Amino acid sequence: MVLGIDDTIERRRGKRIAAKGIYRDLVRSSHGHFVKASGLRYISLLLLAPVP
Repeated sequence: MVLGIDDTIERRRGKRIAAKGIYRDLVRSSHGHFVKASGLRYISLLLLAPVP
């Protein structure tokens, strides 16, 4: 069995979103440039199975 972990940031705005946070955007950031993203962060655990 092979497991994979992925985190995704869904950009959301508004005062009524309770679980909103500010996270580092890994796609748009580099070693010398820091980009923040405001929204919800989802973490997924994947089970990767071979196709027969």
